[in-house]
Formats: sequence, structure tokens, C-alpha cells
Amino acid sequence: MENFKGLFQELVLKNSTDVPRYKTEKCGGSDHEPSFISRVFVANRLYGEGHFS
Repeated sequence: MENFKGLFQELVLKNSTDVPRYKTEKCGGSDHEPSFISRVFVANRLYGEGHFS
């Protein structure tokens, strides 16, 4: 399995002085089966997001 988070961080750090910032928050589901959304930002710019439960 590829480590996409690690690859992204390496790419950003090679080309910028900014550090990726990750934000994860609950976006739905029940207490026993919650859903989340995670976003990655570099210099306050959204670079990607993913949903998981």
C-alpha cells in the first residue's frame, strides 16, 4: 500500500517552507459508526480532502 500522506509531505517540504496542516472532523453518522472528513492545507490553501467512516 502506498503512503500517499508521506509522499505528499515530502513533495511539499522539498518545494516549500510551508508545512502541511491536517484537519479531521466528524461530519455525520451515529455514535457507534461515525463519519469523518479530513482535509490537508498548505499555506492555508486546501489541497485535498477525504471522507471515511
